[in-house]
Amino acid sequence: SDRKTCAYEALLRSMDATFPNPGALLQAAERLERLPDLGRLVRAQVADTIATADVGDVFINVHPHDLLDEELYDPDAKLSRVAPRVVLEVT
Repeated sequence: SDRKTCAYEALLRSMDATFPNPGALLQAAERLERLPDLGRLVRAQVADTIATADVGDVFINVHPHDLLDEELYDPDAKLSRVAPRVVLEVT
C-alpha cells in the first residue's frame, strides 16, 4: 500500500549477441556440461551485489541441476553469507 520495494530479482543476461536471452545461455552451458559453473558464477555475482549494495531481499532463479551442487549448501559459499536475504526460485 505504501509502494515500497520489498525485494529485487536477479536476472541472467549476457552482453554477447550469441546469447540473446537467458535460455540460449543456459542451453549452451548445458550442451557444454558447464551448468554447475554458470550457476556458481551467477550465485557468486548476486552474493557480491547483495553484500556491497543496499538492495534488500533478492530472488534468484536456479536451474534444477543447481540443487545438486554441494556448493549451494556450503556454509562458506558467498551466497550462504547473505542467505537470509535470498529466495531461490527453481526454474
